[in-house]
Amino acid sequence: MIGAKILVVEDERIVAMHLKQQLERLGYNVSAMVTTGEQALKQIRDLRPDVVLMDIHIEGDFDGIETASRIPPDVLLPVIYLTAYSEEATLERARATKPYGYLLKPFSERELHASIQMVLERHRADKAARESERRLEQLVAARTKGLLAANQELERQIVARLETERRLHQAQKMEAVGMLTAGIAHDFNNLLTVITGHISHLESELVDLSPEHRESLAAALRGASRGAMLTRRLLAFARLQPLEPKTIDLNRFVVGVIDTLTRVLGATVSIESMLDAGLCLVSADETQLENAMLNLVLNARDAMPEGGKITIETANTILDRAFTAADEEVVPGQYAMIAVGDTGTGMTKAIRDRAFEPFFTTKEFGRGTGLGLSQVYGFIRQSGGHAKISSEPGEGTTVRFYLPRLPTDQGG
Repeated sequence: MIGAKILVVEDERIVAMHLKQQLERLGYNVSAMVTTGEQALKQIRDLRPDVVLMDIHIEGDFDGIETASRIPPDVLLPVIYLTAYSEEATLERARATKPYGYLLKPFSERELHASIQMVLERHRADKAARESERRLEQLVAARTKGLLAANQELERQIVARLETERRLHQAQKMEAVGMLTAGIAHDFNNLLTVITGHISHLESELVDLSPEHRESLAAALRGASRGAMLTRRLLAFARLQPLEPKTIDLNRFVVGVIDTLTRVLGATVSIESMLDAGLCLVSADETQLENAMLNLVLNARDAMPEGGKITIETANTILDRAFTAADEEVVPGQYAMIAVGDTGTGMTKAIRDRAFEPFFTTKEFGRGTGLGLSQVYGFIRQSGGHAKISSEPGEGTTVRFYLPRLPTDQGG
């Protein structure tokens, strides 16, 4: 809803002014900008904004989470938290206030716009659902001769509400995945792991610079170059730089990824490939695709603490309507599939169902942000594809993602 009134609660003036400029460019009305919780509560009472963008860490006697908890329940005001942190304790406190969303700093103008639109849509649906419930309660209380018709309407609205809630929940969860590309930091760590692996290999062999050592040094430099490129993309991200898709031969791409990761995986983990010789071409951002593969392969390695085998497979496939029925955003058609499988610990259904959610992780504190798989999912969906996890406890895990087949006349 363009023109919606936005209250900005942010104590860093430069950040607040930049946010105000972004909102105004997007067509929103910034009704006020405040720096403390006390000021925010007063403006909420006086101005009744449509949405509050609330920084969690602000000046004053109480922080953004406490401020949100003090908003009167009858105000029904949606709050989006702004934060640069993701500690579980903070997130637990934030979740208790039932916010409508989160934006992880730094975020782009596109993420900001998408988040606000999603929140406004969900808020409208919630209000409609509440109004519907009120009307239904009146109908039941009246016990008129139209009781049968009222019951039928009740059933219809319950079904419609449940379906709306399901779609809103799925949209909120997966749209958040697309917006939380701050997970690039997670990918940067993966690239540094590549560099560290090559350098560690050289440390024990630097007595003489043999051709093999020179190749190892070259590989380390390539890893450093990729790290620098990722840093540049992080800076470009703030300016809303889109993906840069190009035609990709996935088989050749997979061979390159395996060559890069062979030494990094260590002696206890082997990696092999099963490549479809007739694999079709796809169009995707190669850097982001490489980041996605690094995420999957390193996650597979972490799932095998005692060692094991990683298998990367490619194949042409068709996603029919029976497959896509569960997800209306997936278009039936021809796709190229990449699968990364491991012989690790596997996942329970409860973990598997949440694996793509932002901030969800089974790793111990300090070892994972929970953004890696969510970023992979967001990139694949942004590229017009689909991702799926198959896993059972003790049976390993296979992550498959599907990219649309590039038409022959575009593949050269």
